Amino acid sequence: MPDQPTADAATTDVETHPREGGTPVRGTIRVAPAVLIELIELTVRDVDGVVELRSRPRKPRQAPSPQGKTFDDGKVRVTVHGDHIETDLAVAIRNGVGVAAITRDIREQVGQAVARMLGMTASSINIYIDAVVDV
Repeated sequence: MPDQPTADAATTDVETHPREGGTPVRGTIRVAPAVLIELIELTVRDVDGVVELRSRPRKPRQAPSPQGKTFDDGKVRVTVHGDHIETDLAVAIRNGVGVAAITRDIREQVGQAVARMLGMTASSINIYIDAVVDV
């Protein structure tokens, strides 16, 4: 019987394809919530125009989703639904940077990082612009 996912990890099923013949290998990846959140935070910090991640505004407490697990460090909240994630984050941006452009860049880069590093899909990335600062 395969190991069951625990409430303290994000999981995704993967299949690797051998390079030279052989059979594909199936397995499950378990990622600690802190690693998932840190991957997102590091990716966002590298986006040109982002000054820093900020604490997000608090949403009213909702009942946990029966289909997903939610992890939150105050700056990034991630809900995992199988191999899809939804994330909420807040950033301060540099004065003069277009909001539409920077939010597009954040979505693209987080989506690519999650796909490349974890084999997961970012189905929703909600961004709250907390401040525009002169640097």
